[in-house]
Amino acid sequence: MTIEEELSKWLITRPAWQQDVVGRMCRNETIDDADITKIVDDLIAGTPAVVTPVAVTDIPGNPVAAAGVRLLRVRDLRGVNDLAEGETLTFAEIGLTVVFGFNGSGKSGYARLLRRGVSARVAVDVLGNVFGAGTQPPQGARIDYAELTGGQGSWAWNSPPSAALGQVRFYDRECGQAYVTVASEISYRPSALVLLEWLVAACDRVAAELDSRLTANAAERPTLPLLPAGTSAATFLGSLNAQTTDEQIVAATSLPADFSEQAARLVSEFARLQASDPAGEKQRLAAIAGAYATVSARCRELSGLLGAAGLDAAISATETARNLREAADIASSRSFESEPLAGVGSQTWRELWLAARQYSEVEAYSDRPFPVAVEDEHCVLCQQTLEVDGAERLRRFDQFMVDTTEQQAAVAEREVAALRSRLEPAAEMPAVVRIALQQIDPADSALAARATQWLENTAGQARRLLVWMDNPETGLFEAIPTAPAAEMDNAAAAAKEQATLIDQASYTVAVERSRALVTEVRSTRALVDSVAEIRVEVGRLKARNQLQALRNGIETAAITREATLLTKAYVTQVVSDQFAKEADRLDLRRVTFAPSGGRKGMLIHKPGFVGATTPAPVQKVLSEGELTALGLAGFLTEVAFEPTRSAVVFDDPVTSLDHRIRESVAARLVELAAGRQVIVFTHDIFFVIDLKRIAEAESVPTFDQTIARRGEQPGFCSDTHPWTAQDVKTRVSTLETKLVALKKERSTLTDPEYEARAAEFAGELSETWERTVHVDVVSRVVDTGSGELRPKLFRLLARVTAEDNKEFQDCYGQASKWARRHDNNPGFIYVPPMTDALEKALKQLKDWRSRMNGYANKP
Repeated sequence: MTIEEELSKWLITRPAWQQDVVGRMCRNETIDDADITKIVDDLIAGTPAVVTPVAVTDIPGNPVAAAGVRLLRVRDLRGVNDLAEGETLTFAEIGLTVVFGFNGSGKSGYARLLRRGVSARVAVDVLGNVFGAGTQPPQGARIDYAELTGGQGSWAWNSPPSAALGQVRFYDRECGQAYVTVASEISYRPSALVLLEWLVAACDRVAAELDSRLTANAAERPTLPLLPAGTSAATFLGSLNAQTTDEQIVAATSLPADFSEQAARLVSEFARLQASDPAGEKQRLAAIAGAYATVSARCRELSGLLGAAGLDAAISATETARNLREAADIASSRSFESEPLAGVGSQTWRELWLAARQYSEVEAYSDRPFPVAVEDEHCVLCQQTLEVDGAERLRRFDQFMVDTTEQQAAVAEREVAALRSRLEPAAEMPAVVRIALQQIDPADSALAARATQWLENTAGQARRLLVWMDNPETGLFEAIPTAPAAEMDNAAAAAKEQATLIDQASYTVAVERSRALVTEVRSTRALVDSVAEIRVEVGRLKARNQLQALRNGIETAAITREATLLTKAYVTQVVSDQFAKEADRLDLRRVTFAPSGGRKGMLIHKPGFVGATTPAPVQKVLSEGELTALGLAGFLTEVAFEPTRSAVVFDDPVTSLDHRIRESVAARLVELAAGRQVIVFTHDIFFVIDLKRIAEAESVPTFDQTIARRGEQPGFCSDTHPWTAQDVKTRVSTLETKLVALKKERSTLTDPEYEARAAEFAGELSETWERTVHVDVVSRVVDTGSGELRPKLFRLLARVTAEDNKEFQDCYGQASKWARRHDNNPGFIYVPPMTDALEKALKQLKDWRSRMNGYANKP
């Protein structure tokens, strides 16, 4: 199983959003802040990322990708930096394409564009014209490519990343730094492992976004009341959490209907206690005890009147009086039915009779018994003289009134009247009792309320009984319930005992207890007033819980473990040996490559020195150029294990490298170009010369491209290098082309025109002689950059003959005379060489150079 296969299998176990991030990284897409924000938003909303599992072929640089790819051209540029539009940069199908351009020519713009479209360790943004005025045109470009199996394709700017182009590898100084840590540690990893490092970075950014939201969440905490500790309201407020339900909030903030009244009584009681003292409290308790006793006495009094026994007695007396009166009325109606006036014996008549008796016994006949029923006496009622019938009638009336039935009725009615006299006061609440209840209320409002209710109900019963006694048609009713007299007695006893026990200490306790009750009700009131803020806080806590859970889930240890396992399994000794080989090719001596522990997402490989007696980090020993070479060695190691043989692009790979390492790099790139398409962007003329010289020696085909400025406009492409950057072989080819044109156009040229063309040709021929001596002879033996002698090529000098020297001197001298380098003597008539002479001189240079190369290559 390959590293890419294992990574693809492992990624399936990761959260969907992480799979999506890795997929986008595989497509060389940039994960910006907006992407991180959306990831967090989706996590909070519970919206899973819709992803296609990362396949083995999606991973950059994987060994089972499709057949390799080579680049054909870059064209149709628009709005890319300030590059000229309508230009095309072409690449050779095989070998080495050298793209030369001076600083500011637009070379880096083309390199950035390629970096955007192919596979690079570090993504890059390609800007428009930062100096352009007005609205910038929409950016556009196209990269044409061909698969090594024969198919072709094209990738347009801002299109989805091309999987085919993803096989093309890109290197520049910034990408090289991905192989060398900021601490100058080699951290070579296959691209599959770099994805894990980037995934860790993305996880850190998601975690940072969640941290930011947690901070914002904390700032959203509503202002809740500061409640005294120990109160039930404070306890509830302190217990608020994400699981607090609305039912719990309602239960904690629901108040009884009389809460305000209770609170007012507690506040009033506390104010009273604060304003009082133990002596005053004793007096208050004694007064309360008396109030309890007053109410108790009233309860017992009414219980006697309207309790079961009292009610039975009242009913019995009333009914007895009614029955006796009914019997007396019957008797009177039978005795006096013949009387001239009706109603004798009725209640009205009896009252009249009793009034007459009192008048007779007190006023008219005080000395004689009533009635005075003697003839010729005066009647006390009508004041007329009595006759026989009148006297007899008075005697019959008197007999009726003293009859047993009437007497019994009268006695019963007097008893009922006495009962009424006791019931009528019971129908009202005496002032003294009301005052007593008011005194009891602050001490025991519940008992005062029960007593008040009982007394009012009992008064109502008394009124209903009085009505019934007058009118039995109103119906009977049940006896009153048990009176709270015993509770009143107990409360009175308790108040008396409390009064006897009270002292300063107990009084202080009572004050503090009252204070605590007031504090409790006030805290409860504040809690209720904050119910809206409480609901907001619970919602905030729920959101915070979710954020914290998501934050706790963003861990990178598992990614690091996977990177460590993959690194240990696949960055084997073979890879380490390849790295050492690449380092050695770049003249980095005695550099070793070994794991040095792990950190987020990767296993660090720290370079060291073989055989060093004193441990030292490479950044303390190697130069900046050597560290750059280490990064290049890491990239070349990865390319060495890339099996598709796709194109490799280098942008200024020798920046900050000295001549010695630069030539080693040139040799390594030429070697690489022998087996795959290699494209090199550079502004270094010496590096161009090294590349072309070594490529010619190794029979590796080269292709020249130049990017140049025209005035202030960069980005113009051509398929030849400028004269100053051309190697000897290219210069010879250029001269051959110019000579053919000169011969063809000779008949159309004036003498001054031909003279100028011939002199220009001769001057370039002279410069080519100088370049071939420098490149093909001198620099083979002595490195002109470092001054290093190359003894193995010293044989070249030994093989140069006197004839070779003479031919060089003659040909070079002749070309120099033909060239216009100095003002000619006015007395000397300058005659330009004929084209045949120029052709012969060029052939002599080619033959001479061929002999020099033969000397160098001959064992």
